[in-house]
Amino acid sequence: MKTAVRSTLCLLLLLISASQILAAEPYDRIRFFLNNRIITQNEIETRLYEDARRQPVKASTAVEKAKLRQAVVDNLIQETLLDIRADELLINVSENMLSDEIEQFKKQRNLTQLTFEDVLEQQQISLAQFKKVLVRKIRQRQVISREIHSKIQVDQEQLKRDYEQKNQTIRQVRARHILLRLSPQASSEQSEQVLRRIHAIKEEITAGKPFATIASLYSEDPSAKSNHGDLGFFQKSQMVKEFSEVAFQLPLNTISDPVRTSFGFHLIEVLESKESPAAPFSKVKGKLQQQAYQKIYAQKFKELIQSLRKKVKIIEK
Repeated sequence: MKTAVRSTLCLLLLLISASQILAAEPYDRIRFFLNNRIITQNEIETRLYEDARRQPVKASTAVEKAKLRQAVVDNLIQETLLDIRADELLINVSENMLSDEIEQFKKQRNLTQLTFEDVLEQQQISLAQFKKVLVRKIRQRQVISREIHSKIQVDQEQLKRDYEQKNQTIRQVRARHILLRLSPQASSEQSEQVLRRIHAIKEEITAGKPFATIASLYSEDPSAKSNHGDLGFFQKSQMVKEFSEVAFQLPLNTISDPVRTSFGFHLIEVLESKESPAAPFSKVKGKLQQQAYQKIYAQKFKELIQSLRKKVKIIEK
């Protein structure tokens, strides 16, 4: 029971921001006006604190700290713009809809009513406050549904033509790697430290130590101890872009320079390369549809926010 509650507390923090629940104190400085809505200094600081607690990142320079703060401000403005659009669309959330949302929240997290109440109590959040946050999120979701999801259409025939034209054969490579993990938000000081370590590891391989042995010793990929860093055969689309671009250009049995991805720094060695017939469209149709949908969604969401920014007067204090 205690373990379930602890894990749910983390999930609840992802859903609920204290800056969304707590009303602005009388002394709280207003930082932005968006029509009749405001964003306060307390909201910005609280969101920064919550982000740091969920994913600790040391921003060691003024530039890095400014980037983190700007990202938080942009997200708060984006959420407020969606609130304003929900007002314009006269979006309301019924009691039945809200009750269904709460039940879904509990069901997804295997919460009983008693455990749910315990979670709220531990976070010092009343049911009314929790409902207020849910109403806001439901309204934002409905804006996105009306303005974006309802307008997305994926051209199936064009998708099929593009796939068959580009994928008559599929190239695969078999590679192994050594990974030193590093957060995408790591400071430049942290990045330099990890980069020095992976350069030192490459020097050991260059000096004659077997890649597989070094991978077992140093790689922070959880499977490295058992597979010695061997990833088997994979297609270009199956790995993150930065990794694949190097792996598919690297000559056989050559060690790459350090490669930075969202996982950290890698050393890559390609062992084999082969061509095979592409999978029929019917087998990859679902995945391709999802990828196409997400690409259109990302563009339309960007356009929606840009459009709302033009219509709403944003004043920074």
